[in-house]
Amino acid sequence: MEKYVKSRTEIEQELTDQVQALRSSAAGYDNGNIWEAKRLASSLYILLHDGTGRTKSLLGMLGLKNLPFLSSVPDDILGTSIGAFGGKILFRDATPLLMIRLSSEDACYAPVLGEGPRGRLLKSFSFSKWYEEGLFYPDSRIKLSRKNVIFTARSQDGGAHVDQSISDPSYRDFSVNGDPNIKAFRDTGAQMSPASSGVAIKGGTWAIIRQLTWEIDETLKSAGVA
Repeated sequence: MEKYVKSRTEIEQELTDQVQALRSSAAGYDNGNIWEAKRLASSLYILLHDGTGRTKSLLGMLGLKNLPFLSSVPDDILGTSIGAFGGKILFRDATPLLMIRLSSEDACYAPVLGEGPRGRLLKSFSFSKWYEEGLFYPDSRIKLSRKNVIFTARSQDGGAHVDQSISDPSYRDFSVNGDPNIKAFRDTGAQMSPASSGVAIKGGTWAIIRQLTWEIDETLKSAGVA
């Protein structure tokens, strides 16, 4: 039987649908449903990932991978911040894609979205450079690119499939164990030091997925695509 080939109009409608799904899941994430990051990973994969076999990205099919892709990893923000809030002390950032929300009970990663000075320091790259860009500071033992995060979240960590193991060691370590250099410390009135008992902040991969969603949404809007 002869295969049915979709028209460009039909594929453009697929893009509209995927962008709507992306924005809906992003709103759900922002309202506290962190599990929406798994759906975001699947939508990002559909939009961006070209495989070695039949897998073709939606943007690629529409000839849209030549757009300038927005990066929120600025060159001139250093990962050496020190802060204190709600009885907790933070010694440094993990990645400029994320901030850390602190309370008297816990600490968690959150996407920066367009907040703060990062909004004035954004860069644009070709797709390949953007997809392969390192997301962590050079001195971090965590080595992840956008491609690593999207592929693993979608293919192994619940976006479209759940594997019994995670193959990428950096993804696994940051998601499960957190970065050991980044901890929240409870203030007991005593002098604090990195050697003090602290709690590693976990779950950062989902916050990264949300930030990558923001980058793609801003990229498409800036180009007048969606």
